[in-house]
Amino acid sequence: MKRRTLLGIGILALALGLTACNGGKEKGPQGDSKQEADSGKGNEKANAKPNEDYFEWMGEDSIANLNEEGAKQKVIVIPKRAKSFDSGLGPDDDVQLEELYFESDDDFQLGYGLTLLKKVKKIVLPKNQTSEISVKSDHNLESLDVPAGVTSIANFGFRDCTSLKEVNFLGEQLKVIPDSAFLNCSALEKISIPNSVESIEEVAFQNCKSLKEVHMPKNLKEIGSGAFAAAPVDSYYFPKEIENLKVLPDSFASTGKSNFYVVKDSWLDKNFEEVFGILGEKQYYDGE
Repeated sequence: MKRRTLLGIGILALALGLTACNGGKEKGPQGDSKQEADSGKGNEKANAKPNEDYFEWMGEDSIANLNEEGAKQKVIVIPKRAKSFDSGLGPDDDVQLEELYFESDDDFQLGYGLTLLKKVKKIVLPKNQTSEISVKSDHNLESLDVPAGVTSIANFGFRDCTSLKEVNFLGEQLKVIPDSAFLNCSALEKISIPNSVESIEEVAFQNCKSLKEVHMPKNLKEIGSGAFAAAPVDSYYFPKEIENLKVLPDSFASTGKSNFYVVKDSWLDKNFEEVFGILGEKQYYDGE
């Protein structure tokens, strides 16, 4: 009897010890602990550290370029000391950069510093970015989130980003999708334009060969010449709030007939033929 009692006490002690080892860990939906989920595994920025010695500097806070050591790095974190690019990080063939992050969340003056990068697949901009964006000719860039505070994209801002599949606008500060902004973005499949946008300028999405779905903004007033030319979009969605929309005859040139979705009894529904003529087939949707 005594032997059985001691054995029972040992098993109980072992169970209590295992419980204590797991204490403080919140279980996730897959049974993994929250502590493990927050450990930084799979978070490239968490595993990379800013290093001021990777750069050539112009003055105290402007990056002139990557130096020889910096050009070898596949992941770079821009140090908080930096406030702007003087010229850029490329396009030297020796630059191995594939992922770019920023240590600070403060606004950064990008200028044309991110253009002509040849191998970059991922860029995470500062959360409080408000300055103009230009990443043209970044041929391997696949996705980009545009921070909520950004007020403008440069002319030709995403031109020739031929691997770019998605752009996510996180805020509604933009007023214009400028001239040639997404020209030749041949991998872009779908886009939702921020409701603040009033004008889509000429050839903004021209030659976007994979573009199939476009959600237009509520405040849209004008679609420029060739804005969607040679982009085989199947479905355009126009919110009920749109009124007095100006569309040029070649805005949708060489696209074939698309479906133009409008809300029944909206201004566009009542003025469809006057605005679009034979450019597309009218369809109805609920505006959501």
